[in-house]
Amino acid sequence: MTNEYDILRQFAQGERLSDTEKHRELVGRFGLTCASDGNNIYLEAPLELLDPKLLHGAITSAAQQQLSRLDVHWSLDSTNSYVLNLSNSAEFHGYVCLAEQQTAGRGRRGRHWVSPFGKNIYLSLGWAMPIDQPVEGLSLAVGTCVAEAIRSVSLTQVSLKWPNDILLDGGKAAGILVELAGGPAAERRLVVGVGINLALSSEEAGRIDQPWSVVEKVSRNQLVAALISELATGLSTFSQTGFSSFRDSWQALDAHAGLDVSIVANDSVQTGISRGVNASGNLILETSEGRKFFNAGEVSLRAIPK
Repeated sequence: MTNEYDILRQFAQGERLSDTEKHRELVGRFGLTCASDGNNIYLEAPLELLDPKLLHGAITSAAQQQLSRLDVHWSLDSTNSYVLNLSNSAEFHGYVCLAEQQTAGRGRRGRHWVSPFGKNIYLSLGWAMPIDQPVEGLSLAVGTCVAEAIRSVSLTQVSLKWPNDILLDGGKAAGILVELAGGPAAERRLVVGVGINLALSSEEAGRIDQPWSVVEKVSRNQLVAALISELATGLSTFSQTGFSSFRDSWQALDAHAGLDVSIVANDSVQTGISRGVNASGNLILETSEGRKFFNAGEVSLRAIPK
């Protein structure tokens, strides 16, 4: 018997449905805007939905060894929240959670992450590290993994904004949210969340409160497989060496190296020249008073227009 998710998958991939209240309610529930020919409803452009079998076949063997499970959900409030709730599960380490849609996606500093159905990438990965392994610079290391994944499947020249934004043509194409989870006392359990913009309608883009961009002309499944491969192997390396193995790669992608910037922390603003990051991932700011160092925390970097 065909269930509503089978119907939705067929519709998303280009099949027309009879123009009934039931079908309009189904596609409307997932925020899909359809056209009608009088008898049937359809999408003007098909969507590439995520395919678990295809993903398993495309993830590198080295990464496969680090994973416990991979699930693709139709809709979640937040992939990070979902994985946080599994923090005591035996499968937490290496658990990959993907969603076609987020209804309450979260970004850094409490921002809402716009997450329309079937267009972009919303991924969270559960990861456990020894309790004595420092995590300074982790979000920066993840940023290099995301950038390398994007570069591996496209010609897109992305850059990194400290501490963990991925930029394209000056707009934010991807973001990272790392959160601490509960779990055994001998481990530090973390949820690594990544959102990547691939397509946004004008209405969806209107809900974003900062400059944005999209990574165009890539396969969602291909990029997700590359992303999981980079994250699993990268986090494995970080668990052993910390940020030191990623510092040179991050510096090479630094969007603000040598530029005048301001650092905003609460009501305080510091200006100076960005000089990259130190071995802990702290930003180095050259000021009139000498070099100052900032950790990610609640600090925000802003480029000063020329």
